[in-house]
Amino acid sequence: MHTTIKSAAVLGLLISAPLVQADSFTGFSIDFVDIGNPGNPADNTGHGAVGYNYRIGVHEVSRAMIEAYNTNSGGPTLTLHDMTSYGGNGVNRPATGLSWNEAARFVNWLNTSTGHAAAYKFTTDGANDNISLWQSGDAGFDASNPYRNRNAHYVLPSEDEWYKAAYYSGSTSTYYNYATGSDTPPTEVASGTTSGTAVYNQLSATGPADITNAGGLSPYGTMAQNGNVVELTESGHTTPNDLASDYRVGRGGYWRGSSDNLPSGFGVWIPPNLEAYTWGFRVASVLPYDSDENGLADAWEQEHFETIGVDPDADADGDSNSNLMEFLAGTDPKDIGSHFKPEGIHKGTSHAIPIQTMADRKYEVFASRDLVNWHLQETYTGDGTQKTFSFDETTITEGPLYSATHPSTYFFRVKITGL
Repeated sequence: MHTTIKSAAVLGLLISAPLVQADSFTGFSIDFVDIGNPGNPADNTGHGAVGYNYRIGVHEVSRAMIEAYNTNSGGPTLTLHDMTSYGGNGVNRPATGLSWNEAARFVNWLNTSTGHAAAYKFTTDGANDNISLWQSGDAGFDASNPYRNRNAHYVLPSEDEWYKAAYYSGSTSTYYNYATGSDTPPTEVASGTTSGTAVYNQLSATGPADITNAGGLSPYGTMAQNGNVVELTESGHTTPNDLASDYRVGRGGYWRGSSDNLPSGFGVWIPPNLEAYTWGFRVASVLPYDSDENGLADAWEQEHFETIGVDPDADADGDSNSNLMEFLAGTDPKDIGSHFKPEGIHKGTSHAIPIQTMADRKYEVFASRDLVNWHLQETYTGDGTQKTFSFDETTITEGPLYSATHPSTYFFRVKITGL
């Protein structure tokens, strides 16, 4: 009996239709939805045009997520507002009482705790200190947005990213006035998930709803971009985000506000160090920056080749793995001994394949008995840890992988794609 393992990588980072996907962090996970349709035009308000694919949180950040940060980050403590008089301090209520600066601290931890570059540049230790601007000598500097490091994976959504996710429908190429896919105000509710509803026009003492029970969805599938709490965006009042102390844009309305706060034409300006119980935030996620659109992240090209524009199909070290395959696998494209080749382990009818994963990658394990027909067995989302795929022949009692005799011959393939 023998087991043959073939590793395979897809040539290109795959972007699917809008799909909810949970990213795991220490103590919690965040559901993200894909925001596709890159290159959409701006709305008549001048907002909403985004030239790239990205993801945004389905829900607002909760109090429990901030407490997980306080427990695990080692960074400055973030103090939530006491909401006893406003519906209570339930762990699934939105994280209120934080300033923009404190929200940026949380987002930085999401990055650094998962092996990514920090999004925002802090040069002092106070939880509510202002950021510094990224400079031309800093890795990941983006002259069009000195607030955000372009090598970061998790960010506060820009006003355009937030606006598009709330008011645009990619399927109809249409902007709506409200974040429920409608040009008429949503039905006011204290909580619930009924389509066409939002949490607003409530008594102050009612408070915001739990983040997963805060109204109907936008066309892209986000909740509470209208009502519940005002949401902080990354964007400064002036462009191109070149003043660290500039007011930031807030959007969406809140639970005790009127319908006047909900339309796409309404926004507020908030000092970056101001804390209030009526606002919170959600997180967005962007792909590694690839300015030449060759499928290879600029930071990876600079690390290994000290330039960008590298041929993704070339094989720099002659190990039969292209540069793109090495990028997806997280191996060294200039070291012939560094390539993706997990070693299978078998004993009798049991097979095991340890797979070292990377963040921002999806790993699919397929099995075959003839090297022609492949059948998906397991899918893993990479998080920097080792996953172990296990397969027991005796559990297959029918179908194309069934064998009447044991042990038998099976082949396995691992496919890697970008998220």
